[in-house]
Amino acid sequence: MGNNFFKNKINLAMVITSSVIAAIAIGAGIPVGLYFGKQFRGGEEVNYDNIQTDGLSVDYEQYYKLYEKKKSEGGDYSKDTTPAQMVNMAYALLTKQEQFESKGYGVGTASIVDQEIRSCAIKKGDKFFEESLSLSSIVNVAWRMYEDGETTTQYPGKCRSGNVEVALFKQEDAADYTSEEYVERMGRNVHCPTSYIITDDTVLSSPTVEDKMYGISEITKTDSGYVIDLEFDPILAVLNYVVQMQTISDLPKKPAFVFSHLRMTTDNDLRIQEVYSTEKYYANTGAVGSYVSSTITTYYTYDGDIEIPSLHTPVEYQEGK
Repeated sequence: MGNNFFKNKINLAMVITSSVIAAIAIGAGIPVGLYFGKQFRGGEEVNYDNIQTDGLSVDYEQYYKLYEKKKSEGGDYSKDTTPAQMVNMAYALLTKQEQFESKGYGVGTASIVDQEIRSCAIKKGDKFFEESLSLSSIVNVAWRMYEDGETTTQYPGKCRSGNVEVALFKQEDAADYTSEEYVERMGRNVHCPTSYIITDDTVLSSPTVEDKMYGISEITKTDSGYVIDLEFDPILAVLNYVVQMQTISDLPKKPAFVFSHLRMTTDNDLRIQEVYSTEKYYANTGAVGSYVSSTITTYYTYDGDIEIPSLHTPVEYQEGK
């Protein structure tokens, strides 16, 4: 996937929302009725293996060239541009930053249980870092990932003293993966801008099933920049994401999405300032399953003293900063 980086709204932080489904299996709910799906009692199963993936790759180098072209033409990045292209140009620009830090704050809900979510992604030169934390009365999940060259080291951990923002990791729990192994395990490398596959084919231009759609895909120009909304195809856009979710939560089957929506806010030069995402999916945890809803807002910074923390140094979270 190259030596560039991102995190999702959507992204990175999304890893954490999936941990809700590992420990919460309450209620059945109504089948979501996704196409390519196989209905079973209480929810929906999607056979992702039978889906054609031709044309679903994203070349961020090409999108960066498109960004530079539009910048040289006056900087109207929304002119003759689709919402998917706009977001990919912003992610391409992100991969070119020498450094950045993103911090995500959210909540995942399954039935009556709410789970706090925190996430962090850092790029510093050619090194990359992710942290994913989530905590509720019955779930305690923490992960750290360090990518350096062709090797990614992953650490499982636990949040400490009822605080979702501080976790304990042990050096002896480290697991090293090659780039190829990590993609097979997590759906993408740490440096990859997002867990979603974003193309014009994976983004819905308008609601097709009204009661299952959060919104439409559109670009809005503001005084300070742009707001880009993406309503994702609930299968094609999440093909990589569900791999990550299944691994993190140790699920027997990949989740089935009802909807997933992303709203990205950028400045006038298309630097990402904030990403908000909301989603709902059904997770089969074995004998039963549960619908899970989650929202997360991720804030980006590019300047100042940004450093990748050592394993035992906590990330300092302060929402909105």
